Amino acid sequence: MFMCDDDKKEAVLKDCNKRWKEFKTRLTREYFTSEEKEKDAVEDPLSKKRKKNVVDDPPWDLYVGIDEDDWKEFKRQRESDEFKAISARNRENQARNEHPHHLGSGGYATRENQYIKEQIKQSLLSGSSSEKPTLSPRPRHESWIEGRKDKTGRITNKKTQAIVDLIVSISFRLINKYNVFFQ
Repeated sequence: MFMCDDDKKEAVLKDCNKRWKEFKTRLTREYFTSEEKEKDAVEDPLSKKRKKNVVDDPPWDLYVGIDEDDWKEFKRQRESDEFKAISARNRENQARNEHPHHLGSGGYATRENQYIKEQIKQSLLSGSSSEKPTLSPRPRHESWIEGRKDKTGRITNKKTQAIVDLIVSISFRLINKYNVFFQ
């Protein structure tokens, strides 16, 4: 058991939930392989051993807190037709996503909070005379573009870059023609 301040409790629980989901995903990836992966497994020419998509040791030997009964229940869930159907549907949906974002599990909400914090910081550093800085949400098209940038700030997907170029072009035309600013 651990103790934390009430004002940090929600953040701690969210982080625990995220890490728990990541752990279950890792276990699924390491221990459960589809028939396609088994067919695609390659022979290792040096050792003549079949490469595996699973680890050799049982999880209760590797991870504290997993016992054999827990593992049997987890395995039952992961091998169920319902789980396989949901997993297949999610893979199909992801395959259709031509413009994936790079925002992580926090999504747009986390990025928007970062944007607002940057606005506050810039307002304070600029020596603004007003007590409360004027905060405005980032325009939707800017959020979309920002979400498609990788950690280095580049857009690596050519289709996405074409959409970004179009958005920027239209934005400049609106600014020049109507003197419209997105704020």
